[in-house]
Amino acid sequence: MNRVQHWEAVRSQIHAHMARREVPAEVAVAVPDIRPVFRLEEAEPYYGPTRDAREAINAILDLPSGACQGEWNVALRARHNLDLLVDAIGEPSVDTEARSAIALVLLEHVERSAMQTELVARIRWQLRKDARVQSRMRYWWTHMEGGPAVMEALS
Repeated sequence: MNRVQHWEAVRSQIHAHMARREVPAEVAVAVPDIRPVFRLEEAEPYYGPTRDAREAINAILDLPSGACQGEWNVALRARHNLDLLVDAIGEPSVDTEARSAIALVLLEHVERSAMQTELVARIRWQLRKDARVQSRMRYWWTHMEGGPAVMEALS
């Protein structure tokens, strides 16, 4: 079973166990969901990737030293590179600064692209295993007003 088939099987199992609940249209419109996804005061401040963290991303993506956002965006068009970065978030040998930068790059990718349910779920899974990186991303994206896909990944 390849990775895509595995994730499809996991997603199917999750959907099979989820409770179905229909909200009447008049209630959904009358009462918007304005509750915060998380408490900002619990978030660790994060101000962006360090030089070493950027170089760690370049090494993972096999890009030349000094490559940055533009080159990363091009590299992330390849599914293989997305997989490499998602896996790196959960890799204990990668330091916290690099894992935070990787999470930031992935969440920016999610923000720019169409909602990618599987990718968002995988990022969320990795972030839930690393409370410090998750906290940093919550701080960053709350201040950057992240969209629905990013907020879902951080929930």
